[in-house]
Amino acid sequence: MRLAVLSDVHGNAFALEAVLADLHAAAPDLTVNLGDTVWGGANPALAWALQQEFVPPTVRGNTDELVAGRWPERDPEQAAWVRAQLPADVPERLGALPTTAQVGDGEVLLAHGHPQDPWRALLFEGAPEAPACGPARRCWRNWPAGRPCAWCWWATPTARRWWPKGA
Repeated sequence: MRLAVLSDVHGNAFALEAVLADLHAAAPDLTVNLGDTVWGGANPALAWALQQEFVPPTVRGNTDELVAGRWPERDPEQAAWVRAQLPADVPERLGALPTTAQVGDGEVLLAHGHPQDPWRALLFEGAPEAPACGPARRCWRNWPAGRPCAWCWWATPTARRWWPKGA
């Protein structure tokens, strides 16, 4: 299966349009969205509309929680501005998204950050060792070895494609 992962659009509709064009050309079997959909200033309304049409959010990101009102003490002015740009139902829809999802017949686990909390970093959590070793294995200790995990921690907006060369 050819899997494309979209993440951290942060309301940047202009960059999202370029990413969507690339995804269209690549024609993956499945595209998922790891959240942080609209928090930002570029064009949250258009970014939301494009994501709804082409790549609806699959899991909730940390800034989706801000839009949903889960952390009212964190940047209330920005939260109010973003909400004012969006259809009235968006905050509730974002807040209802799960923090994890499985795709590919359960072979791929999706999360915005740590599977239990999108505000927690998965790889760098309290460990002095290299990011790709110990901490990730501890976070995912119940996830079967050898199965892929997709999470985000990179800059906005991004799309990553996972599939074998030539597939």
